[in-house]
Amino acid sequence: MDNPITPDLTPLDAAILRGLADGAAGRTHPADEVFDELEARYIAMAEARRPR
Repeated sequence: MDNPITPDLTPLDAAILRGLADGAAGRTHPADEVFDELEARYIAMAEARRPR
């Protein structure tokens, strides 16, 4: 059904199912580790852009 008003949610449904399967299989990372890694990455990017 190609309705221009209602989006096709099939890709979203598939992504949610993959995420649930990953969680059930133990393929996860602790959030604090992920956030620490992202913080370090973005700090390094910001410092690299800073004029010297």
